[in-house]
Amino acid sequence: AMPALTGKLELEYEGEVRGAEAVARHLIRRAIGVVFEERMDMELLQPVIDWFEAGGSLVLPEWERAVNLIPVLQKVPQLMETATQLLNGRESQSEVLVSTAEFLLEGLWAHKKIGRHPRRGYVRAEVRPPRKPPSPDFPTHYH
Repeated sequence: AMPALTGKLELEYEGEVRGAEAVARHLIRRAIGVVFEERMDMELLQPVIDWFEAGGSLVLPEWERAVNLIPVLQKVPQLMETATQLLNGRESQSEVLVSTAEFLLEGLWAHKKIGRHPRRGYVRAEVRPPRKPPSPDFPTHYH
């Protein structure tokens, strides 16, 4: 999806500060988040979230064969079982199973339940400090 989106976006956003690739990544993340929310019960993936919260990390090389990624994905509790349930017995090919597991990880990332780093892969969600409320002297609206 990335090359198709960036090709079109380069024409529309040439010279923009964010760049076509950043805009494409954002659009893909939002789309995955919407589909994920429609199809998944977040509670089923709580063991996955807990694993990352405990310090687990997962790197999935982009060009690695799917059959080689299955043992890596199986290290994450409940991930492959949930992927298998989501497929409902329709596909048993390793490529489809790995893609489904990646969809689950991307969905969790889209909903900020886990993090994603370019080199470290999927990791614990980034915890940002809460915003301070504005001071009482700061105007919240203008007349």
